[in-house]
Amino acid sequence: MSASAVSHPLLLEGSLEGGSTSGTETSPGAGSGRLSSLQVAALALAIAGVVALAIGWFGVSDKVEVWEQIPYLLSGGLGGAVLIGFAIAAFVAHEHTEDRRTQVALEARIERMEADLSAMFGRRLDELEMAVAAELDQLRDNRNRS
Repeated sequence: MSASAVSHPLLLEGSLEGGSTSGTETSPGAGSGRLSSLQVAALALAIAGVVALAIGWFGVSDKVEVWEQIPYLLSGGLGGAVLIGFAIAAFVAHEHTEDRRTQVALEARIERMEADLSAMFGRRLDELEMAVAAELDQLRDNRNRS
């Protein structure tokens, strides 16, 4: 496996071997090191979730009565946790998209390798067939001479 196939998961990768995947399966911004829209959404949701948790924490920290803390827990705590959950879901969706793109590139690469091997074996069989025919002709000539 090439070194570029084991790249950082937050950056888009253009291919498995430095060039394009197979010429047509490139994603927008592939290989440029830019974040995808799903990664940006995940990052924004995670930051919003952490901010909501912080606001909830600071709101609860100076309240003594439970009934005064509940609004901060619901909006800040629960809201922040939901936003972080959405961030995780967006990042997983991005990873799934990248896995599919890589799978398509690998399948195309395997198909090209199979076609190359088939052509190579076909040529080699033709060469062997011609060599065997030449050998048989030579044996036939030697037998006819004697």
